[in-house]
Amino acid sequence: MKYLLFWEQKEMDPAERAEFSRGAREERRDEERFGKVILAPHFYETNKGVTVVEIDDPKQLANRMALVAPYTRIRAVPLIRSTMFSESAEELDRA
Repeated sequence: MKYLLFWEQKEMDPAERAEFSRGAREERRDEERFGKVILAPHFYETNKGVTVVEIDDPKQLANRMALVAPYTRIRAVPLIRSTMFSESAEELDRA
């Protein structure tokens, strides 16, 4: 399942942030543990951004969130294909 991750980084020293980000980025390359990145991180405001990931197991999402805690807060929103929603509405007679 794909998730839209909204994230917010805590204020920190730029050198400390660079070192932390480099280490986390290297670890996140392990798709078995952290899921697959579909849309790389993009900032939309200072210290705030979004990433889209594909997660097969909830443990991957937990790993991703734990990796950046306590420096980054993440809110995960599942992305559901509109066709899947339409199919469900029809099945439930809600169309």
